[in-house]
Amino acid sequence: YPKVMQRDPGCGSVTGVGRDEADWMDDQVVELNQAIMGAISDATNCNNSVDIEYVEVYNYLTVGACGDGASNRHVHDKRLHSYFPWGTSDSSFHPSQLGYNAYYAALCDSLP
Repeated sequence: YPKVMQRDPGCGSVTGVGRDEADWMDDQVVELNQAIMGAISDATNCNNSVDIEYVEVYNYLTVGACGDGASNRHVHDKRLHSYFPWGTSDSSFHPSQLGYNAYYAALCDSLP
């Protein structure tokens, strides 16, 4: 997973999220990725027929929800539904099209 916030230097573009919260969220992603890497290692060590690889995306998805300008972000900040009652969309804090393109580049670069 990419670091979702990536503040630079703050995170004023995401309402209600300060520097400490943005750093905490990114730290949780690092912990999650470490757990995923551990699970992959365990699976491949326990079963030689398992063919799976962790693909690092930190250097590909480089503009998080705190990034300046929605059109530059690889990860959306809080988004609202396009219909009434305009609740929070499930696309909040998930990849934008630029983010999906970056995921694809990471995948392609990982292939032999």
